[in-house]
Amino acid sequence: MLNVKQNKVEQFYDCLDEICLIINNYSKLDYLECLIKACDFILNNPVELDIDDDGIKLINDQLAKIDEEKFNKEEVRHAYQLAMLKGFKHIDANISEITPDTIGILISYFTNYLFNKTDQISVLDATVGTANLLTTVINNSTNIQFANIYGVDVNYGYMNLGLKLAQLLNYNIEFINQNALKPFLVAPVDLIICDLPIGDEVNYLPEELITVKNNMSYEPYLLIEGLMKYSKEGGYLIYLIPNDFFTHENNQIIKDIILQVTFIQAIIQLPQSLFGNASIHKSILILRKRGVGILPTKEILMLDFPDFSEVNKVNRAIDKINQWFKNIK
Repeated sequence: MLNVKQNKVEQFYDCLDEICLIINNYSKLDYLECLIKACDFILNNPVELDIDDDGIKLINDQLAKIDEEKFNKEEVRHAYQLAMLKGFKHIDANISEITPDTIGILISYFTNYLFNKTDQISVLDATVGTANLLTTVINNSTNIQFANIYGVDVNYGYMNLGLKLAQLLNYNIEFINQNALKPFLVAPVDLIICDLPIGDEVNYLPEELITVKNNMSYEPYLLIEGLMKYSKEGGYLIYLIPNDFFTHENNQIIKDIILQVTFIQAIIQLPQSLFGNASIHKSILILRKRGVGILPTKEILMLDFPDFSEVNKVNRAIDKINQWFKNIK
């Protein structure tokens, strides 16, 4: 895990924020649009904007404050996330759509153990959004090299924010702007991560899916079935699932699909405090796709993860995870 210095986060955020305010003063764009253009200034990308020399000087003065500084990738990501959250509040957007950092860090803890240090893996985030979950996992999976990185999302605005974050972090992520239930050209990957949306799919129901043939439209079920083909044999699939996943209507159908195609590795219920609203409370589900030579795990990890403020309980939970890793090797 990368060490994050709060003063570095604040320094990078202040630069982003000040440039956004300068751009807004000249253009009247909303904060998130200004953020995208602020990133272009930092990245030395061409910027189409009607700003006079005084405005450019103000922006260059801000850029000079970080020009000689060194920031690690987590410090940059944290700063960018703060700016995004400010922008989301400006437009009254739902900030619950940004996956909490602690979840991404916990997922990266698993990926560091599930893959070997020598592995160069490919990863797909099928609901990439602003890429906060994806970049959190990549930043903190320090034992792994990522060879190919893919992000799929139907929301172009969110994905464009994710693209700028990837550029700031110098990650070559291939973004695909479409519904993840529609076919896309990606070779099977080693790792799929996905913060599953809550609710029904209304725009696209693939007729070939068993779930759809059974008149189901619950999006978590459709995505889990539809994404199976993008995983390699022996690949891992790590999902954030709604807490009613195993009790929702017609749940036996998705249970049968999961057990036919994968081996369940772990189910971790996350603390309520991460989500605020009980209706969006989620758990982590870890699967491994079946294949030649792939055996069931010796032990399925079942864990009720405590509130992160309860340090002693968190340490015991981490000890249980570590023991599980030892048991399954």
